[in-house]
Amino acid sequence: MLTEYERVKKLDIGEMTDILEAYPTYNYFDLIDPDRNVIEVTGGYHICQSCGMEMRNCDFGKNADGSINMDYCKYCYPNGKFGKDETMEEMIESCIPFYVDERFKTAEEAHTYLAKLYPNLKRWKI
Repeated sequence: MLTEYERVKKLDIGEMTDILEAYPTYNYFDLIDPDRNVIEVTGGYHICQSCGMEMRNCDFGKNADGSINMDYCKYCYPNGKFGKDETMEEMIESCIPFYVDERFKTAEEAHTYLAKLYPNLKRWKI
């Protein structure tokens, strides 16, 4: 989604909204063309089901047998198990710096977002 957003933005064919979240793992943005038509661009993407990081092919974790694990990133699940034994709150605190400046202006905004997202991720579902 981010790649498509950047590609369309470079075309400079109209106004664009920021990428908006319809629900975790499904986002969209609107493009308003010069005739004021609104085009909604939607799509899902792979996010790590532990830390919420958007993953490209090179970011997937590995299972114990060396095969790719598409649920978790290489940082959370490097070799068939979680790299760190931590609580959901500890994970939120350790990930906040990666979201500040990138998506949010403050640590508090990032914390609020992650506290809403994480309970819906596979690792943290109760």
